[in-house]
Amino acid sequence: MKLAVFGATGATGRQFVEQALAKGHELRVLVRPQSTAPAGTEVVAGDVLDAAAVASTVTGTDAVVCILGLPKGEGTIISDGTANIIKAMTAQQVSRLVAVTVHGLNDSKDDAGFFGKVIVAKLAKSRFEDRARQEQVIFDSAVDWTVLRPARLADGEASGEYELATKLKTGMSAKVRRADVAAALLELVESDRFSRQAVSIAGK
Repeated sequence: MKLAVFGATGATGRQFVEQALAKGHELRVLVRPQSTAPAGTEVVAGDVLDAAAVASTVTGTDAVVCILGLPKGEGTIISDGTANIIKAMTAQQVSRLVAVTVHGLNDSKDDAGFFGKVIVAKLAKSRFEDRARQEQVIFDSAVDWTVLRPARLADGEASGEYELATKLKTGMSAKVRRADVAAALLELVESDRFSRQAVSIAGK
């Protein structure tokens, strides 16, 4: 498959790029001019607020993977950028979108326990507000989307030991390795599993 990747230079994004290339996928990535693009990818310079650059990234691809990291401070960069991605997908008739958000958002708040009810909902409310808006932009779209909601991210090699479910009860200590999130992203983008559903992921 030829995949458009947004967020390829982040910690989880680089894990995804490495695994996707190893499986023979072609990748086109949108990268800020000052960032170092992952080796082996086709690069478009720009950012997600640049509609033309987003369109160039999506054109001619089979599916889109959105792994946008949270910027510092408040704003609507993530949700506005995601809206640009979906607009480009619609124009180019690219249907499949898999996007990473956060376990504890929206209807997964209660499943995330203390993390969802207190950390995401209260202590980090402003930090995650745009993530919630991002999810709503995706839910309201007509594309074939899947939202992947990881528990707290951790480093380390892929373990293959993770749970993936639409209803996933987790405790305060729940975490998942970025490499396992990348593997789950590949599994989802290669199929129609969990089509138009939000699914959470945590290590076992």
